[in-house]
Amino acid sequence: MLRPASAFTSVLLALTLVTGCSEPSEDGRGQAGASATSAAPSAGGGLDGQDKISDSWPREIPLPAKYEVKSASSPDGKYHALNVFAVSTEDVRATLDQFTSNGFKTVRETETGKGGLYEFANDKWNVSLIIGVSDANGNPTNEDTGLHFLGYNVGPVS
Repeated sequence: MLRPASAFTSVLLALTLVTGCSEPSEDGRGQAGASATSAAPSAGGGLDGQDKISDSWPREIPLPAKYEVKSASSPDGKYHALNVFAVSTEDVRATLDQFTSNGFKTVRETETGKGGLYEFANDKWNVSLIIGVSDANGNPTNEDTGLHFLGYNVGPVS
């Protein structure tokens, strides 16, 4: 079982490694769309970079719609790490609301003003979610850009 502190450290490390190697998109905003809905990826649509998401990704865990997945891993199909960048404030809120709609309970919620640390759980999954401010290329920043990164760390409930 991943401890919450270990989960957050793991996601932050993955985020640091990915943002150090990220390339700007053509439009400077990643793949951000105008949609304020949140949904798990599905065949034939959804997130750019969806091919990076493991087939074992739990479909009930919401991801913001139409954003670029910069990194995803699932070494054993039980544990998953995923980073999504350049997400609008509205889509972050919609994604957080979708957890409740999908039957997750909020275990912990620590908002930091421009982001926060969240933990959600249902009968199968424990999700640690780090949200922070990013620039249009997905790089973390202290500036209020209106864009965010979401770092997911998912494991089975024990």
